[in-house]
Amino acid sequence: MKKKNCGIRKIFRVLCTVALVFICCLACMGTVSAATGTPGTCRITKVDNSKQNKIRITWNRVTGASGYKVYRSSSLNGKYTRIRTTGALSYTDKVKNGRTYYYKVRAFKTSGKKQVFGGYSAPRKAAEIGKTWYRKVLKSKNAVYNVRYQDFDKPSKKKVKRSEFRYYKTVDFNGDGIQELLLSTCQPDNKFNNGNRALLLTYYRNKVRPLICFEGNGFRGRTYIDKGHLVLNNSGSNLAYLGVFDVRDGKLARIYESFYLKEIKKFTYKVNGKKVSYEKWRSENNKHWPSGKEVTYDKIK
Repeated sequence: MKKKNCGIRKIFRVLCTVALVFICCLACMGTVSAATGTPGTCRITKVDNSKQNKIRITWNRVTGASGYKVYRSSSLNGKYTRIRTTGALSYTDKVKNGRTYYYKVRAFKTSGKKQVFGGYSAPRKAAEIGKTWYRKVLKSKNAVYNVRYQDFDKPSKKKVKRSEFRYYKTVDFNGDGIQELLLSTCQPDNKFNNGNRALLLTYYRNKVRPLICFEGNGFRGRTYIDKGHLVLNNSGSNLAYLGVFDVRDGKLARIYESFYLKEIKKFTYKVNGKKVSYEKWRSENNKHWPSGKEVTYDKIK
């Protein structure tokens, strides 16, 4: 019986020794993991595109991380290229007008000469403000713009309210990535609407820039987008106006402008501010007359 108890004690001591060795191994493994383990996964917490040509992304801190790598792609499932390595928790990317990008961030930990990486953050989409600025204008009901007011041959400065316009269309006239915003009081039709007006706005150097408000004379006031230009036309028995414009560096650029006006049984014809003959006026108008259809708009919701 004594021999049997002695054998049990030996087995117990062996098991205790094995358990102790196992516990020590686990402790050592934990120490190694803490020293060289994989960092956690980042999470992008904020995307700020309120400044032109800049997108600022911010992410959370990962415990024990030595730094972070920022990646960018032009499509959600496309190739992501590293654009920055930083120890900070944010990065401002310099981007082109109107472009849309996708961002990922991941933490890394330096162990000797090696880097151990955490997982990629979920991608975040961001569009440069040149593509989206107009949305705030559409939501604004109190905005007032002091703008060039084109009423046939006599442009002037007037204040117009955003709330007066019920329809809109966006178009990039000069291909610079910034969407211009064209507002209208009504859709094109064949009804005589004295309130037929169009307002053109653009975005430049972080500001909304009003460019021109065109007063249409009922159904005879027409707006076109032709060959990448804005074309404004108004006509009647005693007067007519045709203006062709582009947008350059936040300003309205005149390509062609003409009108005729009957005053005291006499017609006056002008092209780009200079008086010309009827033949010259008609010839130049034919060159610049729009070939497409009138602009159709979406309703502001």
